[in-house]
This record gives sequence, C-alpha cells and structure tokens, in this order.
Amino acid sequence: MSAELIVDHHCHPFWKGCHFKDSATEDEFQQKYAPAAKRVTALWAITILCSNIIDILPTIRADVEMVHFLANAPTTLLAIMTLLLVFCCPPKYANLIASIAAVLCSAGRGVELQLQTLKAQQHGHVDLFAALEGDKLATQALVGVVTSVGVHQQVSLYGVQLLLFVALGLSQTTLAALVLSAVGYVGATASVWAPYLPRHVGVVGVCAPVVGTVFTLLLGRNIAMSRRREFFLARNFEEALNTAVQAGRKADSVLNHTLKNTMAEAADGLDSLIEEPQWSDRQAQTLETCVASLRRGMRACRHRQAYIHMASDKYVLSLQPLRLARFVADLTAGRRMACSVSASSAVMVDPTMCGLVLDNAISNAFRHGHPEDPEVKLVVTTTEIEERVRLTFLLTNRANPSRPTVTPEYIDRVLSGESRKAGASTSAMSDQIGLQHAFLAADLHNMETSLVQVGTQVEFKALMDVAVAPDVQDSHDDLYAVDLAKFPSGVRIHAIDDSAATRELLKHNLLLRATPDVHMYGEKHAEVAQFIHGAAADADLVILDQHLEYGDPDNVLGTELIPQLLARGFAGFICMRSGNVSSDDVAMYLEAGAHCVFGKEIPLKQMIDDMKVAYVRHSQEQADTASTASSCITISKEHHPVHHPTTHTNVLGRASPMSNMTPTSLGKWSAAEGQATGHCN
Repeated sequence: MSAELIVDHHCHPFWKGCHFKDSATEDEFQQKYAPAAKRVTALWAITILCSNIIDILPTIRADVEMVHFLANAPTTLLAIMTLLLVFCCPPKYANLIASIAAVLCSAGRGVELQLQTLKAQQHGHVDLFAALEGDKLATQALVGVVTSVGVHQQVSLYGVQLLLFVALGLSQTTLAALVLSAVGYVGATASVWAPYLPRHVGVVGVCAPVVGTVFTLLLGRNIAMSRRREFFLARNFEEALNTAVQAGRKADSVLNHTLKNTMAEAADGLDSLIEEPQWSDRQAQTLETCVASLRRGMRACRHRQAYIHMASDKYVLSLQPLRLARFVADLTAGRRMACSVSASSAVMVDPTMCGLVLDNAISNAFRHGHPEDPEVKLVVTTTEIEERVRLTFLLTNRANPSRPTVTPEYIDRVLSGESRKAGASTSAMSDQIGLQHAFLAADLHNMETSLVQVGTQVEFKALMDVAVAPDVQDSHDDLYAVDLAKFPSGVRIHAIDDSAATRELLKHNLLLRATPDVHMYGEKHAEVAQFIHGAAADADLVILDQHLEYGDPDNVLGTELIPQLLARGFAGFICMRSGNVSSDDVAMYLEAGAHCVFGKEIPLKQMIDDMKVAYVRHSQEQADTASTASSCITISKEHHPVHHPTTHTNVLGRASPMSNMTPTSLGKWSAAEGQATGHCN
C-alpha cells in the first residue's frame, strides 16, 4: 500500500475536514501548524485593513458624506478585532478565528454594498440608466463604472479571502466558512447590482465567486492532505527512529553493564593473584599491567555513556574535589610514561570530562607517536590566580617521522570531519574520532586546548581555571587511617550478588580485610528471600548488587530489596555495589535508602577500605544524633538514610565515597584525591 493510501486511510473524508481519526495525532498536527495559521490570519486581517484605508484616503474631503465612511466601518472594525484576537488567543484557535472573521467579512461587504446603494438612490443615480437609454456610449461607460465598483472590486476582495482559505487548508471550520462566505458574496452582488447590469456582467459577478469557491475546495483539500501526509510520515519516521535509538541505547546499556562486570571480575581476580608471594617481580608487573588495562577498558565503557550524553546535549558538569596526584596515577597506571604533578591541593573539576580529554590524548600519543619510543610525558602544574587556580596539563610525545607534521589547518579539518571525508587517516597524535571527542569534552569543561608540533615533539596542552576544593585538608591521609583503624572486628556483613566469581572474590576480600563474619547470597532466586530474612535479623552492614539476574520473571533489583529490609526493621549500613553508577543511577540508589554506592570498577581492596571508613563515620554520626536526642528526652528508633552532599559519578579510578562531606556529617575527610566512583550519604 502506498504512503498516500495509508495516510488517507487514517483521515476522515474532506467534508469532515480531513481530520485524523486518532484524536492524539490530530492534536499534534494542529499544534504543529497552529502558529502558521495564526500568521496567515494576521496577514489577511492586515490586508483587509490596508484595502479599506486605501479605499477611504482618496475621498477624504469636507463634502464627502458620512455614509461613505460607514460603508467601510464593519470590515475595518472586523480586521482590527481579528488582529487583537489572533495575538491574544492561543494559536490553536487561529482557524476558528479566521473562519468566523471570513464569514463576518462577507456580511460586512454586503452591508457596504447596501449603504453604497442607499447613497446612490438618495442622489437619484439609479435613474441614470433610464436617462441614458438612448446614448449607447454613455450607457457603456456607466456600466463599466458600476461593474468595476460592484463586481470587480468585490470579486477581487473575495479572491483575497479565498487565498486565506487556501493557506489555512481544509478543516471543518474553514469548510463551513468558505460555503457561507460564497453565499454571502453572491447574494450581496446579485441583490444589489443585478437590476442595473447587463446579464453577462451579472453572470460573471455571480459565477466568479462560485468557481473560486469550488477551486478553493479542491486546492484546499490537496493542500490539507499534503500537509497531513507530510506530518504523518515524519511522525512515523520519528517514532521509528526513536524506537530504534531507544532499543540501541538499551542494548548498549546491557553490553556496557556486562562488559564492566566481566572486566571487574577479571581485574579483582588478578588483584587477588598479585598479592600471592610466588610471583617474580616481572610476573607481578605483567599482572598489574593487565589489571590496569582492564580498568582502562571499564573507563572506556563509562566514557561511551558520556559521549552519548554529550552528543545529545544532555551532559551536565559535575564538579567535585579531586587530588591531582591520585588522578594522574590512576590515569597512567599500566603505561610506560613519565609523570610530574606539582600540585598538592585538591581542586574542583569534573573528573569524567577531564579524564576523557587526557585519556584520549594519552592513547593517541602512544598510538601515533614514535614507533620505537614515543617518550610520552605528562606534566601537571597549578598557578594561583586570585581565589582560583590555573590548572595546566601538558602532554608531550616524540613525533613519528613517517607521519606529516601536525598543523593548525589539519586540526581544523579533523574537528570539522573534513579529513575523514577525504580519506585521510594520518596524524602524529590523534585517531580523529578520539581527538574530536577530546576537544568536545574540553569545550564542555571550558578548557583551552591546543595541539601543535614543535620540531620532533608533539605537545597537547589543556588549561582551565578551577576552584580549590574547600573541604579537603592536608590531614586527609591521617584522618582516613585513624577512621580505618576504628572499624570494629566483629561487624556482621551480609552481601548478595548473582555472579559466582564476584561472590567468591568479595567474600575472600571481606574475610581478609574486614571481618570474619561474612554471609554471601545470590546463587539462585530462592536466596533473595534468605538474604532479606538473614540481613534483617543479624546484619550490621549489607552489600547489594543492583541487577540480580535469574531470568524473567525472577530478575530482582537491589533498590527493590532495600525497602524490604527497612520494612523488617533493618537499621544498619546499606552499601550498593553496581556496574551502573551514573549520576542518575547514584541518585536513585541513595533515594532508595542506600548510604554508600560503589562502582564495580573500583578495586575491591580500595572499595572495602572506603566502605569501612564510611561505616565508622556513619556509626559515629548516628551515635552523636542519639546522644543529642537523649539530652532532649527524644529518642527515635526509625531508620533513615543520612542525607549529605554527595559526589557524582566519576569514571577514572579508585573510590572516594566521602568526597564533599561536611564537617558535621562523617568527619572532615575527602577521598577525592582519586577518581571518585564511590558515593556516600
């Protein structure tokens, strides 16, 4: 079936205005074309107003009777009222306003003709035909004048009105208005001028509006159906495109989640192997490089999500405290390159965007630098500028002599996509797509970036003015170590995860680094209920995976288990561990009642240490709250998650669950010297 037949099938017949049978589709169509109908109606009203003014101006003199001005008064007032209504009322009423105005305009023209006839009768002009009956030339001249005033002028004005209906297209209101307007014009012309005009002139005066009306009906229907076909096809295409995009994003999210979980399991397993004593230094270094590569792959998964948000203009910067030394160490782990960081204080940046820029730059420096030894080096410096800091990242590498020199013109072609269209793929530092993403992220973070080649050295520089993190103090490491040592040895931990490898690694590390009292669940769906029962009755701390997949309809979300725990009276510490830790995901976990959120890309050792510190500080805060309440003889036993400023997702390394904590919340400590992928309330 052709597109036209498909659209026609979804529309009513033309005598019903060709409306879509589906009311929602019709509403969308009217909403789209209503502004255009509003403009057309306003233009028509202005045309009528100007026509009346032009008709009146030549006759403005003292001896012209008031009846001449009164003849134009109805249509003039109508044009003014139409303009006011069009600009004051919502666009959806434009068709109705135009239809009513057109019918009233026809009536106004009838009044005008009647007044002009009355004036002629008062002056005895109607007897001129009889007086000039024998003078053929004079009679023809008089017929010409009457025809011009009574027929041609009215037909031309009606033609303007027909153009209004053509522009508006066919609808029930315009269809009714078109028929009524035609009847009004024909009736006025026939009743007033027919007795004084030759038959052929009267026929023209009557038939012209009829023919114009029929032509307008046909043309209006074609225009209306053309617009509706265009709208219907565009709407269906957009719906199909959105469906495909959503399906692609869902598949991408599933793949992203699976890849991160798989790489996290592999990295955690290798971390456990590295700690065993049987490895030589060379073997341990190789394993560490493999771990760094896996974590770099997890960062790439996070970067892809950031790309999607940037491409759709939905990415929102999330500034958080960041210690540059730890940031650079995590970013360059497993890479043979030199690093120099002269800054000791933490600064407020968006680690995702900052890491995305540098990750692409470092990867391209190795990929497109000198094939034998690219001599990659990253230097990070800070310069104080009043209350802010000028942060500078300078990445250098040895140029590949077989590649062309990097020039500003080439960079411009790469960023505009021209070089890829031309088939060029050579660059001393960039793979083009990565460079485009890097510069896009830099622009989003207000970075000043440059890529130049000086002799045999390629330099990538990124500068940005940032604020110093206010809550990060030099005593950070001491406070962290003190709180870490306060973690009780007898804490009872219950955890649930659907991955056998994750359960084994998590239990091993918890037993090794946290407590001997660890209970693991999640091998099968039946253990979900066991986890709820056991944790509510016995646990001090619980760790939940967000996606527990046992096959439909048995899949369970961690955020669905938290309310069940709280309903059973659980008052301990809730930690969420998931492969999905975007800012929206983290907000959802915390709103459900979690106190701490960690991404699975965080090494288990670091995650457990940060969780222990978070537990200690949360317990201390709860004790302080209970003490204050006791002094006021008001004790509450309800469980409420502690709400404090939290970090947003960051993609490049270790957890910082306590970043942005206030002095009165979990202690004045910030783990933001690393890449924050942990979040605590």
